[in-house]
Amino acid sequence: VGRKVSKKRQESLKWMLNLCMLINLQAIQRNILVKLSFQFAYDFLMLGVDKIMFTGIVSETGEVKAAKSLNGGGMEFKIASSFAGSCHIDESIAINGACHTVTAFDDDTFTVQSVEETLRKTTMGDLESGVQVNLERSMTLQQGIEGHLVQGHVDTTGTISAMEKEETGWL
Repeated sequence: VGRKVSKKRQESLKWMLNLCMLINLQAIQRNILVKLSFQFAYDFLMLGVDKIMFTGIVSETGEVKAAKSLNGGGMEFKIASSFAGSCHIDESIAINGACHTVTAFDDDTFTVQSVEETLRKTTMGDLESGVQVNLERSMTLQQGIEGHLVQGHVDTTGTISAMEKEETGWL
């Protein structure tokens, strides 16, 4: 592609391609159709393994400390969490399942912004100070992979047509 790639990213790509082949092999053995593409592996390599993927497993809940409208649209949120002090600028954090980028942080809180499209397709626009939110930091290859490989990008919205109470939850 004409782009220099670090040794670390080359190793990450090799790992990702091996994972894709293993998953495809297992899927074929179980007669399950699975689409895994080399484009995904390329994106994984070029965007960075620490920036694009989540497992879908909520690691903790945080508290919205401030929610304010931005000039020109969108909103900014300041969220308290136990890991805020170890955040970094441009880190991806899923908030209630939607991917957000850290724009500022201190020892107790991190700040993110939601653009209008995110506000339309998620519940982020309903958040206000004092509300609890589900948080998940992006995964790295240094931690175990639990749950699923998800990106946290919202494509569309849906409508719940019915809910039924079951003994241990809701359907």
